[in-house]
Amino acid sequence: MILFEWVPALLKNPQDNIKLVVVDSVAALLRMEGSVKDRSQLAYHLRQLAMLHNICIVASNQVSDVMSNQASGGQLQFLSSGRLVTPALGRRWSIDISRRIILTRDRSPVPRRVMFASGSSYCPDGHIEFYINDMGVFGKPQSDSRDPIP
Repeated sequence: MILFEWVPALLKNPQDNIKLVVVDSVAALLRMEGSVKDRSQLAYHLRQLAMLHNICIVASNQVSDVMSNQASGGQLQFLSSGRLVTPALGRRWSIDISRRIILTRDRSPVPRRVMFASGSSYCPDGHIEFYINDMGVFGKPQSDSRDPIP
């Protein structure tokens, strides 16, 4: 798999001072080249690289719409723009990660963006509204946020 070659090569030179690697989208990559076994190997490999080089690795996963009102049978489900969605790589991939971050945006004239964080054994679950402008990405102060999100 291409990540097994390119990422370690990029991280070899300490003068580059790389602290963040973003894989966008891991679901598309695995659909092109991978099997279930490759998913586990990729998760293990990325975790090892993060620990070895003291870096953060963010791997984005796509979501799929849930097509039924029935119970999910153990699948993770979330609301995204008012739709019920589930991670494209399924529950197995979610077990291999150390933290789940879900970014949502509604379709209002001034979009409401929220980041949800969950799934950590050492940090509490939580959420924060944020906004994006020409200066960057900023968290909204709690007093400026709309109604609390369950």
